[in-house]
Amino acid sequence: MKRANLWRRCTAALVVLCMNISLCVPVLAESGTVPEPEPHVYDVGRGSIRVNGTQVTQNGVTCEDDAPIITGEGSGTALEIVVYSGTTRVTLRDLHITNTNSGGGGAVKIEGGTNCTVELVLEGTNVLKSENGNGAGILHNRDTGAACLLVLDGTGSLEATGVGAGAGIGAAVRGCRGGSVTING
Repeated sequence: MKRANLWRRCTAALVVLCMNISLCVPVLAESGTVPEPEPHVYDVGRGSIRVNGTQVTQNGVTCEDDAPIITGEGSGTALEIVVYSGTTRVTLRDLHITNTNSGGGGAVKIEGGTNCTVELVLEGTNVLKSENGNGAGILHNRDTGAACLLVLDGTGSLEATGVGAGAGIGAAVRGCRGGSVTING
């Protein structure tokens, strides 16, 4: 009796394995290689996001991702990009963030070292704004360590709006210096 159950289980497992392999064979035969996975898409509507070099963290889960795509609608400082060396590339796709924090800050905060680049690739319509305090649309403040270069690129649009002493892109407080920005496209 036990052998019959074992035999049935092994046979079922073998059938499932064969079915899975048969699904993969046409894809591999067509291209000759395993297809590249799609880049990760992160939705700020599901919680704030922190990009630290090639590590992306959302809701306590960290993934390795060298080309994250950020989308959705959020509030507060919903996106924070940290890079201290090298280049970090982040795509903003139809991203809408409204910073309502009374302490200012920015809808997107960039923190970095002196020999680094943050490249924001714009796709679709992106709106980043602050509504309270002295907030910036994109906080890129040299006095808080963001001496890295910010590069804006892509075919999408960007509306970055500050409030009070906050810039659209740059510092959020009077007397602070914004970081360097290059706009392509």
